[in-house]
Amino acid sequence: MKECKFTTEVYEQNPDHEDKSIKIEVDGKGGQLWIDIKDDNHTFNQGVLLEVWEGELRAVVWADPEEEDPTHKIKIEPMSAEFRKEYDEATGTYSQQMQDDLEPIGD
Repeated sequence: MKECKFTTEVYEQNPDHEDKSIKIEVDGKGGQLWIDIKDDNHTFNQGVLLEVWEGELRAVVWADPEEEDPTHKIKIEPMSAEFRKEYDEATGTYSQQMQDDLEPIGD
């Protein structure tokens, strides 16, 4: 897997809130994606990890600076076939699986 590492900022999204940005470091290595918060108000052990675990995509979050273990493990559910069909119809796209399921019309 190709490794990458970069630093960027995330910005306040609520227009009713004071502008703020927080520096983060994104590090893709070992088949995982780490997001480390590089802000004075957060510690080195707060961040987010995206990985595939037992065949499923999940986000692992270290939200509490006083906890060594992750505070959240969130499975990111794939779309159901029914939702995929609705999504494809709404966006005008077709998933590869749906294309594979189409039977060719006779010769």
